[in-house]
Amino acid sequence: MHQFDFRILGPLSVTCGGEELLLGGPKQRGLLAALLLNSNRRVALERLAELLWDEPPQSATANLRTYASGLRRVIGDRLLARDGGYELAIGPGESDVERFGELVSRGRAELAAGNQSAADSRLREALDQWRGRCGEDLPGDIPLARHLGLLDEQRLLVLEDSLQLRLDLADLRQTVTEVRVLLTDHSTRERLWAVLMTALYRSGDVAGSLAAYRAAAEALDRELGMRPGQELRDLQQAILARDPALETGEAVRTPGTPVPDIPRQLPRDSRVMVGRDDELAAIMAVCSGAGRDPAQPTVVSIDGQAGVGKSALALRAAHLLAGRHPDGQLYVDLRGTTTGLEPVSSVHALAGLLRALGDPHQTSLDEHELAARFRTITADRALLLVLDNASHTQQVLPLLPASGNCTALVTSRRRLTTLDASLCLSLDVLSPAAARATLTEYGPPGEQDEEGAVADVAELCGRLPLALRIAAARRASRPDWSLAELARQLADDRRRLDELSTDDVSVRAAFAATFDALRLGDKPGESTAAELFRLMGALPMPTYGEEVLAALADVAEAELKLALRRLVDLHAVEPRAGRFVLHDLLRLFAAELAEHELTDHEREAALARVFSYCAEASRQARAQFRPVRRDLPAVVSIARQAPRPRCDTIDQAAIWFDSEREALRAMVRIADRGPAELYLPTTVIVDALSADLERDQRLPEAIELNETLARIAERNGDNVEASDCWRYLASCHQRLGNRTLARDYVARGIELARKTGQTTRLVSALNTLAIFNTESGDFGAAESLVTEALGLVGDSDEVAVGILLNTQGMNARWAGDNAKAVGHLLASLAIRRRVGDRVGQAYTRYQLGRAYLASDRLEDALLHLNALVELAVDLSARDLEREGRIARMQVLNRLGRLVEAKEDLAQALDLCEVVGQVTARSQVLVAAADPAADPERDTALATG
Repeated sequence: MHQFDFRILGPLSVTCGGEELLLGGPKQRGLLAALLLNSNRRVALERLAELLWDEPPQSATANLRTYASGLRRVIGDRLLARDGGYELAIGPGESDVERFGELVSRGRAELAAGNQSAADSRLREALDQWRGRCGEDLPGDIPLARHLGLLDEQRLLVLEDSLQLRLDLADLRQTVTEVRVLLTDHSTRERLWAVLMTALYRSGDVAGSLAAYRAAAEALDRELGMRPGQELRDLQQAILARDPALETGEAVRTPGTPVPDIPRQLPRDSRVMVGRDDELAAIMAVCSGAGRDPAQPTVVSIDGQAGVGKSALALRAAHLLAGRHPDGQLYVDLRGTTTGLEPVSSVHALAGLLRALGDPHQTSLDEHELAARFRTITADRALLLVLDNASHTQQVLPLLPASGNCTALVTSRRRLTTLDASLCLSLDVLSPAAARATLTEYGPPGEQDEEGAVADVAELCGRLPLALRIAAARRASRPDWSLAELARQLADDRRRLDELSTDDVSVRAAFAATFDALRLGDKPGESTAAELFRLMGALPMPTYGEEVLAALADVAEAELKLALRRLVDLHAVEPRAGRFVLHDLLRLFAAELAEHELTDHEREAALARVFSYCAEASRQARAQFRPVRRDLPAVVSIARQAPRPRCDTIDQAAIWFDSEREALRAMVRIADRGPAELYLPTTVIVDALSADLERDQRLPEAIELNETLARIAERNGDNVEASDCWRYLASCHQRLGNRTLARDYVARGIELARKTGQTTRLVSALNTLAIFNTESGDFGAAESLVTEALGLVGDSDEVAVGILLNTQGMNARWAGDNAKAVGHLLASLAIRRRVGDRVGQAYTRYQLGRAYLASDRLEDALLHLNALVELAVDLSARDLEREGRIARMQVLNRLGRLVEAKEDLAQALDLCEVVGQVTARSQVLVAAADPAADPERDTALATG
């Protein structure tokens, strides 16, 4: 893999081998920046569109694919197409954002250890990664710019930390110079003014220090309409009093003022917290004073699933913000999702807060009276509140102070959408790099640890901070264990939640609290949500669509949407590109619930509903592309309330396959180990999904499906279905060049078809073997096989006759008899048009185009190839479109229409990239270089 250097801390740039690469236009560069900020993570197309457009156009997805294609020409396989999105693959040290974050973490670790000089060096190295504003050459009017601004804010926070360190290290002159430069652009940052005032004072310039305070007051009044905060005012008073603490760096106070009994209730900060720099920077930015409404408290809401680190982030931010809230820091655990305990009522929480603030008037049990008293007492104070583990918005609202000098950090598993917060953060699991770093922060790998074991443990923990902490504790308790041994312990799905448990904390208990909140809740939709969550455990899939979930639970659309909203609010499931996903560990928890709380009948009935629904939808979708020849079993949806499948158009069919493809593959794996009742709908699903995968030439995936189905068929004694599977597998292996295996498989299929007397299967197998003989040059044997097959079907099966005539025409073309080929192919085309086989028409038009091209009948060739490309685009059949454009490019070159030929070449190359076929790309270039070439890639289109 080539070494790249991706840089965005300044102008966006990418270098490879010391050479700077050309990254294209603004939107293409914006796409790269969005992926760079989320490196090594899949970013959904929907999310990318939201980052690049305020209002994404209808063509956003197509535009993104075009930009991605352009980027891939520059950075190659570093840009990966993932299911419904893209991922930028970056190695260690290849991103300036990563280098900056690592250096900052090391600097803060040194500072925590008391190594000020080393901490200063690391922070300075981190700041050296910056070359200007983050992404300063990118458009400033796109939503992505706000995310880039958070990195700029993070840089300022590190700058302030570094300057404070320089101040403590007595580098006064340089500190004064740097701060004055920074204040020209950041005149409302009170911490910078405090550093300047202290540096001037320690330099002996008392007058200059007081003048700096006046300048700060003027800037804050001019820019924000605010007076300096309490900390800055206390510093001014200390300077006037020549407080000795100013020389030592100790806390200062106004002389003669008694030390108040200030509450300091914050629990201790987490020792380890990695990967939350962006979120922390966002909290610090919104709480910094710039842009704050002086009449309103700053409220930050942090939500996320159990164990994702909400409380840890809130406490880290609270400790950093404590100095800005000299009147006290208050903490309340609201017990919103604490197993076995009722949530704290607002009345009890208010009483506790008032007692902490020394108020004697808190004997009332009236919530409104207590809330009014709390607002009165906090009106002129600068307080920080951490309201942890809230159950809902109404529990929090009475606890919010009224003063603009106050800050409240609220955590909850629910999305508190009506809280009207200044900042709402929804935490996801950690990035792979941050998860690995978290494990190593708790304890570095030992000499006995195998390479990659850290990554294995991190992934098995689902990159969930709680699970990572427990795994690290388990390992620490067993010094004889290596990380590889821990990974082996965690690899067993049925035991993993047992392993992720210690004496006082467990992942299972955290999840149980979330589920109990649903099961025992009284809001509309919560009981349905709890039942749906259990049922999802019986159907392990990568993602879930709404239609499939409706069939699973057998509920109407409105009821399902409400239940899903409840699950999303609690982060029990996550919406992703219009679908729903269970975190890996939550999936295991749901599977336990399904096993222990559902009866066998309930589980089997739910699976039967889903398989029935998906089989019918798949059958309908397949029929939109071409007629269904196979005598597939009739499968009728048995869900009573769920909507019926509707795939009545090609667009609906394409959407169905694109959205459900991975889920359907998972269902086939479930059927392999499931009850016999799932077999019949599985045959329909595999048939339809195989046809869909062929459109994109995803043959290895089709092979896996049909091997599984053949195994299930033989286990059920269904030689008819097994025969068809072996025939299909033979065709796939022939296309992939595995010719010996392909001939063995087709022979097996022919043998089973003859034994069972299934004419349809036998004809299909004979046709496949005929194609194999054509490709190996045995044209006579191929003709004999097609003739035998035509004799078997007679005129009874027009669809089969159309296929056989197509094969006969291809055989004649390869044998060099183009006139005979055209005759067979025109007859095939007429039949296929009559029966409405649009995919078959496309295959036959390809063969006709090739035959006419070889005969130098260029206009006739162009007529059929134009029709082929139009059909392929309409069918979303990328392999057909690519091959059609290649052939049409050659015809256009021969006709001298070079501009049109060049356009076909470019689009054919783009289609190779979309489908991910490197070999096909080289074949396109061969065809472009030689307009007379007929590369032997017809296998991809022969079976039509």
